[in-house]
Amino acid sequence: MKLKKARIFSAVLAASMLLNSTGMTVLAESNNEGIEAGLETETSADEPADNDSEPEEGAAESDAANVAQTVVETEEAAVESSAVTEEQPTTEAAETEEQPATETTAVEESSTEAGTAETSSPAETEESTSSESEPATEGTTAEEITTEEETTTEEETTTEEETTTEEETTTEEETEELFPGLPESYKLSARQLEDKLVLADYADEIVALADDDGNSDAYAKGEVIYIADSLEEAEAVAEGFGGELKSFGEGVAVIRLGEKRTVGQAVKAASSRAYNLPAVWPNYYYRLFEEYNDPALQEYSDYYQWAHEYVGDMYVWDKGYKGAGVKIGIIDTGVRSTHEDLADNVKQNVSMVTSSATATTSDPAEHGTHVAGIAAAVDNNGKGGAGIAPDAQIYAYSVMDADGYMMDEYILRAILKAKADGVDVVNMSLGSGYYSKLEEDTIKSAYESGVAIFAAAGNESTNGYEYPASYNNVCSVAALNPDGSKAGFTNYGNKVDLAFPGVDIFSTVSNSDQSYTFMDGTSMACPVAVGTAAVILSGADKVSALKGKSGKAKVDALFSVMQKNVIKASSPQVGSGTTYLPKVFNIKVQAADAVPATPEIVDNNTTTFTEEWVEIPVTCSARNVQLFYSINGKKPAYKNGIVTNGQLLSGGKAVVGGAKQVTLNVIAVNRITGKASKVASKKYKFEPAPREVIISSADSVNQIAAGKNLALTATVVPSYAKFGTGNKVEWSVVSGGSNVTVKNGKVAVAKGTPAGECVIQAKAGEVTSKVTIKILDAVKITKVKFGTSKFTICTDDSVNLAGENNSNITVEGGSITDVVWSSNNKNVATVDSNGNVTAWRPGKATIKATANDGSKKAASCTVTVRQLADKIVLNGPDKIAVGKSATIKATISPSNVSSKKLLWDVKPVGSASGTVTVSTSGKVSVKAGASGKFEVTATEKDVPEEKAKTASIQFEVTTNPITNIELPKTASLFSTSGYYDAPSYMKLETKVTGGDSKSVEYTSSAPGVVSVDSEGWIYARANGKATITCAATDGSNKKAKCNVVVSVPMSRVTIVPKNANEGIVSVGSKITLSAKVSNNFGKAANQKVKWRVMEGSSQNYIKVNENTGVVEGIASDALTTGQLPRAYVIAEAQDGSGVGAVYGVYVLPKVTKFSANQIDVVDFQPYVEYEGDGRLRPALSYNVEISGGKDIGYQNNPDTGTFWLVPKWTTTNRTSADIIAAGGMVLPNEVQKVKVTVTLKDGSNKKQTVSVEYVATKDGKIYGVKSHNTKDSKTVYSLDVQ
Repeated sequence: MKLKKARIFSAVLAASMLLNSTGMTVLAESNNEGIEAGLETETSADEPADNDSEPEEGAAESDAANVAQTVVETEEAAVESSAVTEEQPTTEAAETEEQPATETTAVEESSTEAGTAETSSPAETEESTSSESEPATEGTTAEEITTEEETTTEEETTTEEETTTEEETTTEEETEELFPGLPESYKLSARQLEDKLVLADYADEIVALADDDGNSDAYAKGEVIYIADSLEEAEAVAEGFGGELKSFGEGVAVIRLGEKRTVGQAVKAASSRAYNLPAVWPNYYYRLFEEYNDPALQEYSDYYQWAHEYVGDMYVWDKGYKGAGVKIGIIDTGVRSTHEDLADNVKQNVSMVTSSATATTSDPAEHGTHVAGIAAAVDNNGKGGAGIAPDAQIYAYSVMDADGYMMDEYILRAILKAKADGVDVVNMSLGSGYYSKLEEDTIKSAYESGVAIFAAAGNESTNGYEYPASYNNVCSVAALNPDGSKAGFTNYGNKVDLAFPGVDIFSTVSNSDQSYTFMDGTSMACPVAVGTAAVILSGADKVSALKGKSGKAKVDALFSVMQKNVIKASSPQVGSGTTYLPKVFNIKVQAADAVPATPEIVDNNTTTFTEEWVEIPVTCSARNVQLFYSINGKKPAYKNGIVTNGQLLSGGKAVVGGAKQVTLNVIAVNRITGKASKVASKKYKFEPAPREVIISSADSVNQIAAGKNLALTATVVPSYAKFGTGNKVEWSVVSGGSNVTVKNGKVAVAKGTPAGECVIQAKAGEVTSKVTIKILDAVKITKVKFGTSKFTICTDDSVNLAGENNSNITVEGGSITDVVWSSNNKNVATVDSNGNVTAWRPGKATIKATANDGSKKAASCTVTVRQLADKIVLNGPDKIAVGKSATIKATISPSNVSSKKLLWDVKPVGSASGTVTVSTSGKVSVKAGASGKFEVTATEKDVPEEKAKTASIQFEVTTNPITNIELPKTASLFSTSGYYDAPSYMKLETKVTGGDSKSVEYTSSAPGVVSVDSEGWIYARANGKATITCAATDGSNKKAKCNVVVSVPMSRVTIVPKNANEGIVSVGSKITLSAKVSNNFGKAANQKVKWRVMEGSSQNYIKVNENTGVVEGIASDALTTGQLPRAYVIAEAQDGSGVGAVYGVYVLPKVTKFSANQIDVVDFQPYVEYEGDGRLRPALSYNVEISGGKDIGYQNNPDTGTFWLVPKWTTTNRTSADIIAAGGMVLPNEVQKVKVTVTLKDGSNKKQTVSVEYVATKDGKIYGVKSHNTKDSKTVYSLDVQ
């Protein structure tokens, strides 16, 4: 058997083979993509060649813009013959051929489009520069970009003494000018006062969320929100805050604060009892499913770590399962333990290299650091990305020496060390085609002690065996594309157990503490599996199959759980599929477009409270939703983009209380999809202790004559307080009460009681209140009478009911000072001690003047309050055509005016002439012959002239009416702009014929879905449909309609080559690309993409079917330039959302000849001949399928372009000497028969099958055999020795 000593090879594009004059020498570094290699070589995704296929500068920038900032990222060309490789001495194999020793090579990684050199921290490089949008030029070495720690100059970091800002020193008078407050007539309700107390608890926190200028990442600058019962109330509150009403809908008022006013100031004022202002809250920003701040976790990032979504780890992270307490062993090339995204999790980093070799733990190959970051990089630190198990501990074992060699001895030592360290799961992203019983036994001992070992399946695109992945008791991991199909490079077959994401995997690398890059390979898929296993183990108490298990039983249970709870791969022979963590933990995951999950009211089953108000947490597992709640007994509802009877839940808690029994109703609304959940309801009982007792008397009487009685009333606050027995108030006479009694609030004074005072007390629970009553000798008043008993006044007016010099009231037996005044409806009108009545709101109030002696003599007066208009606003056309009519619309505010009748009038302005009339409803008719400008006036009717409000509007008579209006029949908007600026608003293209194009108005049939302004700009508010109407206002009655559909855009598109291709096509051949559409906002209505070739030089090399994504190679200049041309294909969403992706395809010359080229018994060197070349060159990208035989290993040498089979078992108990001594004759049962099929992966599908017959002797020799037929037609064999 042969020993091939190997290293980890730098991942470079070795296309220089096309120019190599020796033809078959060192053509490629791998059979993967025909681009880079190494044993179990991780392939690089889509590296560019630097030649004429490079996108032209302008074209690339234009296309990148057209595909919504999707760019062709910087890549290292590295295609010349100087590419970094490790040449092996040609004599080495011969020298060691007789020694079946084994060494293992690391599964080598290559960088993807994001740069073969590492990209910088995505937090600092999210925006692409123009240079990053083009492939690197020939000979360019892409420098590794590292993030620099933010530096601050000494001047910037100087800590200044706290100074009082101009805003902080604002005087009370200035503050009152900033926030004038509501008029005294606006009385805050008990609920509003409670809301102010709640706001006060958060005020300081809200202020701290913004800088001194009011800028904040948490909420909109200069905006607060308030829930109002009416538009008028919303406007009044906005005015009270010195601002204006920005918008009002569904009861939600958005108030834009005036200049020099910040949200923090407004909140402070609103929370203070000193201001007659209701509680308002910041207009907080809501973000779409982004609980973690690591840049690469965000789907819009160019560095998006799609593996998290694929395994569903964030759903279980939310439950607390993140790998805590689990030890992950990384047997690899070392780990940069000081990396910003790893330092907190690396607990051990040691070398397993013997003293005779130079040890290293710094990971010069950048492989182990990348692997470690995939498994367990720190999360939520604002840097890079996150590992699948971000709370797990990393134990790193370096098995690569300073010369780049990885020996079995190092690996065995690492396994044993991991076992001794109590490691739970081990990652082995390395391998070899050679079987070792010692290694298998070492792994078995670790397995029996409870160590779960995962190994990369390998990257040779073969079903041949790789080790350690093919050992028993090891979980072999294949690699998948983002669409769930097997990666073109991955090994496959019956030894593969699971498959995980392994293409375009972004993670940490070791060039610096801030370096990251993309890599492809089963080496990347393996740590995804390991991280998944760590998450499961951290929640083992919730997984019944793992409870109480230890040793190998625990490992078996873990493997079983992972293989049972899977998403099936879309390709065969890659094991059970991919473990999906929500399945493991029985977490139900809703599709983004599903009806939102019903909100969960988190009250710990507490339904009775002793507080007046409580905050009850409410959660919802659905994403992209807003929660609305009500406590008024009516359920919130959602229809056509509008929520009715619900207020927005702020801070994740509903404020509940204010009554003895309250039902909390909560609904979740996803405006992006236009769907709402079922309403969650919960009933609560409130039994607070009394806070206050208020004593009042009938008609405000506070004096009583001897022998009379007086009824007192005790009002307990809150009214639903619980106290005593049956909530009965305890009454008592505190002083002056020898002849005074009180029962149930009725005070009785015995006859003959001398004048004086008594004090009455009312007690509710621990709260008391007292009132002093004056005792009179006798009743004085015999009669009270009003002269005029009916008055009508207007709001904010006042009247004295006693009249001038008390002329309107008669008090017989006393004077006016002997009566007290009261109002039965203080919301409408109040009265003071002198009979002065002040009107507040429209309605009626009965005002009583009552003898203040207990005689109950009284007189009543009815006061009717009328609400006059504050203002009238007229809306109408600027022009009205001759012979036409139009209606002037009047808006009277407030809405509760007592009379909405108006007097209409029209008159000419200046030299205008002719007849124009206006009806009592505001309809203006222009008669023939009229010309010029006219003014229409509307005045309040049935209102005193001096108080009547009036408004006017002018229009011009035109002889040129609008004859036609045209709008687009349909328009499409998106309910979210997503990550690619999908259009959520647009201006309708309105074509007006004749007349004045401005004499139109726009309306929407469903403003909650699509709103429209006066200029025809339409705005998506929620998913759904609406009809926009543009109607002429000049009386021509012309109109047009546009049906607008608001839908959900795709969230992302990823291009994936089908049929295990790796983005390589030869001239005259075809490959198929597919577009994986992500729907994380909800399912996009249109899932189709349109394909095209990027403008520029790409069009010289390929063409693509715009509907199917089939790419055909049409030309390649590789033979003349020495470099593989790379052409770019673009997939764009057909729905106009701007979502798209770019993919690079390498183009080979046309293949005219292909051979698997068996050069020895089990050795092959596949070659091709290109049209017009005449030389044989190693094939670049091919698949090797092995059938027959038993446990056939696979090994390759990228330096020579060869591969060979590595049989695990001998086929005979004889040695080679025994067979030779027997004349070279071999028995049929000593012969192994194997078929090897080599298939090109360039779209040509050329393939060749070779039958291999050999004998593997006891002393490790492999010989080919020749068959012979005997006279009796039996087959015998002899050694085939050349």
